[in-house]
Amino acid sequence: MNGPQSDVLLDVKDGVARITLNRPERGNGVTYALAARLHDVVAEVASRRDVRVVVLTGAGRQFCVGGDLAGDAFAAARQNVPVDDDVRAQIERGRLTEAIRALPQITIAAVNGGCAGAGLALALACDLRIAAEHAVLRTAYLDAGVSGDYGITWLLPALLGEARARELLLLSEKLDAQTALRYGLLHRVVSGPALNGTVDAFAERCAARAPLAVAAIKENLACAAGVPLGEHLAAEARRQVATARSADAAEAAAAFLARRPPVFHGR
Repeated sequence: MNGPQSDVLLDVKDGVARITLNRPERGNGVTYALAARLHDVVAEVASRRDVRVVVLTGAGRQFCVGGDLAGDAFAAARQNVPVDDDVRAQIERGRLTEAIRALPQITIAAVNGGCAGAGLALALACDLRIAAEHAVLRTAYLDAGVSGDYGITWLLPALLGEARARELLLLSEKLDAQTALRYGLLHRVVSGPALNGTVDAFAERCAARAPLAVAAIKENLACAAGVPLGEHLAAEARRQVATARSADAAEAAAAFLARRPPVFHGR
């Protein structure tokens, strides 16, 4: 349940689940508690048939500035914790990024301000990233003397290529929104006041899509990485046949012939 002190808020309306990181006084910095709560919320929306789109954003002026260095984000490093136990815990925390990428719904990161470190990883795990023009993005790990977490060293090369990933991780420079757009980190950049309206319009548009087809497309994309084309074709064909035989596909054809918008039910 959401509460006034909850560090992650969930609001579902008209098929859109809005997840808000809610530690504005700390730039929505990630703590172990926030990561655990966010993982629970992601698991909840994954199972909800009434959710077609998931929007991830931050409360206040920032999206997420990364790990909260003044909080508990690096508590294990300050304690006498066996290395193997610390590694296992870090792997489990990283599953959050995997869970976001695995959501069957279309996911949109509404980057409303600073987006760095773990916050950048969370944004990159989403399908689409729309940012306010004043947003600043940065890997920031080297500045904290660490090498990266939440899958950042997998996500960046997968999305941008190895050369650009090396640049962003090793130089750790701040990127303004327009530069991030040019690099391919973002899909749209809009004025700050227009961000919510633009994201809402995208969410409404995405929520009208056939959910079975959306989930199948995302599965195809997830399975394509590192798989030869010939091997991928079989899995792609199975999903194409399944969606083509769905009630949603029949509705799409009927709506096209009747020149009306389709209404999909995920069947």
